[in-house]
Amino acid sequence: MPHTYIVGYWGCVFLDGKERRTRWRADTVPVGARVGALVSGDGSGDLRIFVDGTLVVHAEGALQEHLCGPGPVELFPVVDVFAATLSVQLQALAAAPAPPWGDDVSPPGSPTGSLVSMSPSTRG
Repeated sequence: MPHTYIVGYWGCVFLDGKERRTRWRADTVPVGARVGALVSGDGSGDLRIFVDGTLVVHAEGALQEHLCGPGPVELFPVVDVFAATLSVQLQALAAAPAPPWGDDVSPPGSPTGSLVSMSPSTRG
């Protein structure tokens, strides 16, 4: 589907028709964890996924081309947690964790501008 961005589907991230792999897997999210999605409002179009305030996926510029058009853009983020989730509760007006988020940590060999996801050992 055009203009669709999905994170968490068995270690995959789908960015407007392009599939990328990520080390983060939604089926490893512990009971009671808070999962959040953040699209940067600074024009970069970065997409970040947090679990309990820790950055687990960072897709640099994932939505940049869609945010640069005229007028506001309506976004519908999806974090796929179906594999291990029994219930979900949406939090109205949830706040993003305060930066810094550790964006400078990336898997070895990740080129600039690529999908960045961190394993538990690199999150500190």
